[in-house]
Amino acid sequence: MYFNKKETKLLAVGGTVVSWLPNPAAKVGGRSLATIAGGAAAVGKCIKFKVNPSLAFLSPAAAINGSGLYSDKAGDGYCK
Repeated sequence: MYFNKKETKLLAVGGTVVSWLPNPAAKVGGRSLATIAGGAAAVGKCIKFKVNPSLAFLSPAAAINGSGLYSDKAGDGYCK
């Protein structure tokens, strides 16, 4: 799943809002999302998520391997 620059900024804001929820998992997840998306937006990049559910039994990190930042023509030029 690819997000453009506007969507990346919205994810940063959304992550910040979620981090205020009283659930410990929401706090950690929200802060992580806000940090990654905010960092990408600050340098003019976008974020992408690649999820492989078959690896989820190993660890959450293995399930999202391949996620990260992208820019320009990666993602078929969607990072605008």
